[in-house]
Amino acid sequence: MRVGDTLWVIGCAIWLLAIVVYDLRWRRVPNPLVLVALACQSFWLLTVQFSAWEPSIWGAVTWTNALAGFALGAAFVVFWRWRLLGAGDVKFLAALGFVMGIVAMPDILMWSAIPSFIHAITQFWGKRRDVILSRARVRRGIPYGAYLAIAGLSVGLMRWNSHSCLSFFSLCST
Repeated sequence: MRVGDTLWVIGCAIWLLAIVVYDLRWRRVPNPLVLVALACQSFWLLTVQFSAWEPSIWGAVTWTNALAGFALGAAFVVFWRWRLLGAGDVKFLAALGFVMGIVAMPDILMWSAIPSFIHAITQFWGKRRDVILSRARVRRGIPYGAYLAIAGLSVGLMRWNSHSCLSFFSLCST
């Protein structure tokens, strides 16, 4: 793997880990983290476009792939309108689609749904228990951005590490 690809992978991993920490700890996704990712990925795409660089399999390598991933993530604004998803989660999902590309998004959405569902069920039963015990309820959302970031990191590392994983997850998402 070349130096540019390594820097891209390390930068993306740091970005995703920062999202995990912020969303788990403070239940928010900071706008500067989203904007920095969009700017860095745009710079990366321009570098790939105007050079003879052959980028690795990790992430979006064409503008079409990146913009399609962004559009898919931005389409989740419907869930924000229905108050099922936070605005930070939608912004992060659009940025994640721009960085990882449309090809990785079905896998990321599928793998992030599992811990989100478990969290929602646990939170639901905790609320029921609080009602039975007459405790005051604290409104706590599901840190979907963190689960998306973990899934993005996992899917990206699997795709980067093994072509057999790529084939398996491509099959799962079709």
